[in-house]
Amino acid sequence: MTASRETQAWFSSAIAREGAQREMTLDGTRIAYQSWGSEGLPLVVLVHGYAAHSRWWDFIAPWLADDWHVVALDLAGAGDSDHREHYSSQSFASEILAVARIEARGAFRPIVVGHSFGGAMARVAAFRSGDEADARSHLAGLVLVDSIISSQGARPPPPMPRSRTRYYSAVDDAIRRFRLRPPQPISHPFIIEYIARHSVRMTDEGAVFKADQTMFARMRDDLSLPDAVTMIRRLTCPVRLVYGENSRFFQADRLPAIKALLAEQDRATIHAGTTARTISVPDACHHVFLDQPIAFVQALRGVLSSLREETPIQSAHRPNESGQISPSNAAIRTE
Repeated sequence: MTASRETQAWFSSAIAREGAQREMTLDGTRIAYQSWGSEGLPLVVLVHGYAAHSRWWDFIAPWLADDWHVVALDLAGAGDSDHREHYSSQSFASEILAVARIEARGAFRPIVVGHSFGGAMARVAAFRSGDEADARSHLAGLVLVDSIISSQGARPPPPMPRSRTRYYSAVDDAIRRFRLRPPQPISHPFIIEYIARHSVRMTDEGAVFKADQTMFARMRDDLSLPDAVTMIRRLTCPVRLVYGENSRFFQADRLPAIKALLAEQDRATIHAGTTARTISVPDACHHVFLDQPIAFVQALRGVLSSLREETPIQSAHRPNESGQISPSNAAIRTE
């Protein structure tokens, strides 16, 4: 079997294990998400990138579900979630923490994995989580997947797009217009076709992409938030980075500073570990798990396993027999 056929068989096996469809409402906005694995296992929350959606994780999450309770959400303005009049890093962080709080059920501190733009929003969630009154929101770890770490602060939003929503006569017509952002070579066309098909919905006017194309123009960011570098320095949970070897955002000249930052942050946390803080996936670009899904799963499982061993992930508050949250004397390390 060739590598491509092996990947396609692997992919087909994964998407056959469909996630349970769930939703919650936050500030009047419906947030859709999927769930895999037993609710009695430690929680991993997967966050998609810009103009993407939870179905990007359909062929990743099942391979984690034997050891983890996995959820993948559609951020507002993406996938099957509602659009907002305005968006912000804070509102996206609230969505991530709200889903984590619901699904952790008081038993475990979640680990959040975010790709690209989703990694930036996950970072804000991690930054906020230590201040959350509800212990179910306190993160046990943050895994950035090819997500830029910049010392620049928030930028002003771009102007509102002039073009109106574009409708297509058929779903297949819209799928043919699907493009990755940023553009890159396509390693597995069947994966692109799958996520493209889940990126489109049919309406009375025709087929349309689900993502809110005006999202960035509608961003109302909190300028008091620190830049990414400062934010990471202040995080109290471990931070790990998985990136594509050929990613335009993690070229060789940038890596020493990033590795030094994560090492500094790791030493500053009380649960500092000794495992690799940065993991490069060979022959992968920015969209790492579209390029090398099998290698990405292997890398992510290794990262999650090390965080589980090095970090107390059981919540300091756990459900008692009545299902209510009761305090525990100490966090328990899960082996």
